Amino acid sequence: MYASEFLELGRKHAGLPGLTMAKLFENYREAYYKLDGSYRHFLLSYDKLAEQDGFIPLFEKVENCYTNWYLNELSMKWCAFLDDGTAWQVPGVTPQQGFYEKYVRRFVSDNERLVVIISDGLRYESAVELNAMLNGEQKGTSKLDVMLGVIPSYTPLGMASLLPHKSIAVTDKADIVIDGISTKGTENREKILKLVKEESIAITYENVMSLTKRQMAEKFSGMKLIYIYHNTIDARGDNAATEHEVFEATEKCFRELSGLVRALRNNISAINILITADHGYIYRRTPLAERDKTPREDAIGIESKRRFILTKADVHIQGTQAFSLNYLAKDKTDIRAIIPRATNCFKAQGSGSCYVHGGTSLQEVVIPVVKFKSDKNLSRSMSAKKVSLNLTNLSRKITSVITHLTFFQNEPVGEKLLPLRVTAYFADEAGNRISNENIIIAESTSSNPGKRTYKEKFTLKDMAYDKAKEYYLILKDEDELVNREYARIPFVIDLVFGGSIQF
Repeated sequence: MYASEFLELGRKHAGLPGLTMAKLFENYREAYYKLDGSYRHFLLSYDKLAEQDGFIPLFEKVENCYTNWYLNELSMKWCAFLDDGTAWQVPGVTPQQGFYEKYVRRFVSDNERLVVIISDGLRYESAVELNAMLNGEQKGTSKLDVMLGVIPSYTPLGMASLLPHKSIAVTDKADIVIDGISTKGTENREKILKLVKEESIAITYENVMSLTKRQMAEKFSGMKLIYIYHNTIDARGDNAATEHEVFEATEKCFRELSGLVRALRNNISAINILITADHGYIYRRTPLAERDKTPREDAIGIESKRRFILTKADVHIQGTQAFSLNYLAKDKTDIRAIIPRATNCFKAQGSGSCYVHGGTSLQEVVIPVVKFKSDKNLSRSMSAKKVSLNLTNLSRKITSVITHLTFFQNEPVGEKLLPLRVTAYFADEAGNRISNENIIIAESTSSNPGKRTYKEKFTLKDMAYDKAKEYYLILKDEDELVNREYARIPFVIDLVFGGSIQF
């Protein structure tokens, strides 16, 4: 389904028109982003196939279309607008470093509480889906806005740009400083927040979700400006060993952010919540060939990554574009960002080049701003309940390390029936996980039962199993804060052959 959707979008947007920088940005925001989302969903589905051999030609067709046509052509068109030394700005679009002034300052001035959630690597196409999810599941309304991200589009600079500041300085050691304070870490970021509002706090997602309802209420008591830092997508993507799991991490990100919004509403009565990101990213399943990468030549950088070099040297590298960081600083700086054209990368040692960020591509610099406003009186949310999900396999005996199970969504999603998102895995009697985890999103609106069926692949750990004991298939509703266990189904595991798969 997603392959045909992607290919149809490709035909619909052939040529990727956009006569000006502003128009191409607008076209991406309104339409072209759907190709990124469709590609993400296609790979998520492809990776779940028990047997992929018969689908390799389809994968190759989608991959070729995405990388060699869409990514390449769109980024080349975008880069062409930057060749003449055009300032890093898009008319009518808020720059990321203007986030505080546009979205936060009025709450601080009016002494209203505001929660800002910054999710590392949450790109625009994913935020569109998150925004729709919040509107469908939460007691409130959510709207999506957009900013032009800073360049280089990497975490230290992106995080700094979202803080209150008069100017942002990049030191000779590549530290990002605001008013003489380093922007590294939540402790320093809290110091910067307190410069504009004493009743401020900066905290990580993990620390927030480790609190009980009472602890959360006490922690945020009296706080007017709350910055919460969340890192699920980039943590998985920016690691060579796990970069191919970035789309799976995106699904997890949705569950976590939706759960966080619900916790903030229920536990501290949060009304105004903003969700944004430090940067986006480029991901392609097929890595760039070494011969296609850009040599660094003799560039000496104060910071060097696959997608950019920060340097004071006046160097010119073929196949790159150079940008002064003067657009950030109140005082002029001689630091420049050298960025490979289009979606190319610099040659670098080590693996891990499928997930990258730091450059100027639209996937990296179109930054989402999700504006959620809680409404406890929203009648639809008050009366709605979730669809139900059943396991349809009759057998409760597993005889192979790899097993496939089928689940059925009993009702279509509708006005009074919300989607259900569960994680599914096997566990022993003590609660220890013994398999991989699958995400099941029961969100079909179709009246056709065949389109409300979900097939999932489970791989058991390579270990000894006792057929006299019971093991359990656990389904957990990740959106619930209490009573998260949706179902616990007993199974017998009696492997015909000893497993040799490493989990």
